Amino acid sequence: MMRKVAALSFAFVLLWSSGSSAIAVHNRFTSELIGDFDISPGSNLQGAVLDYAELTAVNLNGANLTGASLVNVGMYGVQLQNGNLSETDMQLAYLGYAYFQGTDFTNADLRLTSLKRSDVAGANFSGADLRGAYLFQTVSLNSTIGTAYYDDQTSFEGTGFDPVAAGWNLVPEPSTALLLGLGLAGLAARRRV
Repeated sequence: MMRKVAALSFAFVLLWSSGSSAIAVHNRFTSELIGDFDISPGSNLQGAVLDYAELTAVNLNGANLTGASLVNVGMYGVQLQNGNLSETDMQLAYLGYAYFQGTDFTNADLRLTSLKRSDVAGANFSGADLRGAYLFQTVSLNSTIGTAYYDDQTSFEGTGFDPVAAGWNLVPEPSTALLLGLGLAGLAARRRV
């Protein structure tokens, strides 16, 4: 009996440590299988399409998701420290309570995304689009680098972060630009008369 238990224990440890980290990723709303992906620290998920995926509490530290599509993804409590999310489409994503210290968000599309209570210490937001993002109590926004885009719908509540002082670019709402354009066109038309 003792030999069987020892053999089974050894088999479990062998399977557990075999390095196979491909897991089935499911749609967070319909539970439909999206596919099998290597979801582990240092994974190369460049260009992966993980729209609507549920990636709760996974460790992706150092992972490369450059150019990936993560539209409406749920990444609650994920660890993605020193990862690469540059050029990534993450519109409508929920990235709450996550760890993004040192992560590269260069030119990422984070419109209408929630980073609620996530830690972004040292993250690079150069060219990132944060229009309409919900940054409620996001930790360490003051220590981020780069110049991001935001609008009047971007919520910085509870962060103590001043996007103007940080040099971030305010994107005016389209109606403001439209009114300005119509006003200038009206002035030009009036001068011709």
